[in-house]
Amino acid sequence: MNDNIIHALVVQSKLAGDRSIAVSLYSDLIDMHPLLKTNEGYKRTTGYFLLGPHFRDEDTGYVLYPSTMIAQHMGVPYKHANTTRHLDDYKRDIAPSLEYSGYSKKDKKCRAILDTGMTELIDAVLEEKPEKKKYFYSGVVANEKNQLALDKQVHQEAKQQAFFYSDQRLIAGYLHRHPFSTFKRPVEENYEEARALARTAGMPKQRRHLLLQLQATRDNPKPYYYPVENNARIYSQSGLILMPKELRRTLWPGLFEGDLQSAQAGIMATLWGANLTSQILQDDVSLWDELMNQMGIVPEHKARAKPIVKQGYYSVGYGMKTGDVNRKVGTELGKVYIKRQKDMRFSDSAIMTDLLQARERTEARILKEGGMYGAYGWMPYYGQAMPSFHSHVLQTYELAIVAECFKVASDSQDFRIMYYQWDGFSFSVAPSREKRVVTSLQNAVQKKAREYGIYTKLVVE
Repeated sequence: MNDNIIHALVVQSKLAGDRSIAVSLYSDLIDMHPLLKTNEGYKRTTGYFLLGPHFRDEDTGYVLYPSTMIAQHMGVPYKHANTTRHLDDYKRDIAPSLEYSGYSKKDKKCRAILDTGMTELIDAVLEEKPEKKKYFYSGVVANEKNQLALDKQVHQEAKQQAFFYSDQRLIAGYLHRHPFSTFKRPVEENYEEARALARTAGMPKQRRHLLLQLQATRDNPKPYYYPVENNARIYSQSGLILMPKELRRTLWPGLFEGDLQSAQAGIMATLWGANLTSQILQDDVSLWDELMNQMGIVPEHKARAKPIVKQGYYSVGYGMKTGDVNRKVGTELGKVYIKRQKDMRFSDSAIMTDLLQARERTEARILKEGGMYGAYGWMPYYGQAMPSFHSHVLQTYELAIVAECFKVASDSQDFRIMYYQWDGFSFSVAPSREKRVVTSLQNAVQKKAREYGIYTKLVVE
């Protein structure tokens, strides 16, 4: 998630971030740092570091803490916030071991927390001793009554959102109407099993992250979705959708998952005229398998190589420089010891050459015409970063296609969609109705995709 998305989620859903903590641990924390009682900025920063839920850098795993978020925690407008001084003061007064980076203009990455200085405290939080809890920010007792009251407050807040697209409103409105108990029940029933699974994660940092995610989901099991400017997707900062698939399925077993197969690649190919990708998808051949064949990746290594190759494809699609993506893909393949029968740069494969040429033609047309059409009409180009513009346009088609499934759900009593996942969703259905429901969803996707000339389909597992 970029800085703008994180900022929008934090500002739009302040209440959703409240977290429970053992009363004894809370008291010890206040005794050690009395300033937490009087300095709300310090308290908010501590809560974020200690309890999460965290926004994390996908490449490094570091906790992200952008200036816009710090300003919100400080309770002052962004333009008046001295965020560096806040962190320096916080390091002096609360966490002497705190280490953090600055904003990277080159990589366009926000500030990352290299070391919170709270590892021992986080481990204490994760012990989960059987004792009473309270909410860290509001200070009220963490019980079922207050949990439900908190959810009602967040629900009312979510109703006030102004969405940019009608289908965003349709999806969010449908999901927000589900009862809180529908989400709370499976989380409570399967929490300990999911927690045991999370504790087997490889690295300590990853284990802590997953366990904090689980705790945050237990505190706030129902996700709420919010729009972000210049973005067709809607986002949530809580719930199962932020977890790895295996953990998600352990916490709520029995949910089906529907995904638009190679949706972004199909949309790019149609809009940009990347004919080779379109033909592969039209023939119902795996794009990723074909790309790995062109790169000479041996069959027994394809499973490890697929996510790397897939990320490389989309990196090119969203504007990463050719040299950078070649280095990234080459480095990542080397890390997992991928054997290749050809010494070929990623961008020199036929599929990637075709995509790069299509991107170049499309960008020239955007500059000449001042924009391009999205799924909901003309989208003017104002000189913003071209990758961001591409992303926004492509997401409108993704939204329009997946929204068809929510329209089917709105008119049906046979199943319920429980989570929105951008190019897919999770849903519950009785076994006796599964075949009929899946067919109706797949037909809805196929009809809408054909309307746009996009080659994708709904895959359910």
